[in-house]
Amino acid sequence: NITKIKLNELPHINLYGTNESMKNYYVYYIINQLTDSIFKNDLLRTEKYNININNNNVEFNVKIYDSFQELNLIYKSNYDKHIISKYIVNIIKNNNYHYDKHIIILRDFDKFNFGAYMSLRRIMELYSINALFICVSTNISKIPEALISRFLNIRCPCLDKKNLSDFIIKILEDLNIKHYKKTEINKLIKSCD
Repeated sequence: NITKIKLNELPHINLYGTNESMKNYYVYYIINQLTDSIFKNDLLRTEKYNININNNNVEFNVKIYDSFQELNLIYKSNYDKHIISKYIVNIIKNNNYHYDKHIIILRDFDKFNFGAYMSLRRIMELYSINALFICVSTNISKIPEALISRFLNIRCPCLDKKNLSDFIIKILEDLNIKHYKKTEINKLIKSCD
């Protein structure tokens, strides 16, 4: 029911669960509902950015869509604090956004350094009126309590095979794919386990 809440009223969200859960899908589903749009993967573009940190040129990728920006800083763990404090603040200070708030997705949120968490905490305190953070993590216990308490934490369990089958059928309907057999869906589920 969180999608019935308006974007400007929604708290920051942390979706957590195993890699087999649907947390990665739910991120886009929530954004679609909040922005009344339909996510199209071919419109998602990746851009490279550079920031200078202590005479080091740090390059990182940002996935950009018209309704959100997405970062995965897992391979930038030595610089995640700086990327958050420089790049994200720069995004948020920019008043050029399509919706009520900037939506920023942070992947592998449970793998950040402590300094990055504290930088993000400060940003959330200062700019919560301008930004909505949607984080995706596996292990919620690795995230400091000072941040966990600022999020709506949603556990994303693995789907059972019946629900997964219904989900796949719904996706096929959404994609207007009508020619398939139920046995093909069952084979797909079994092969992916």
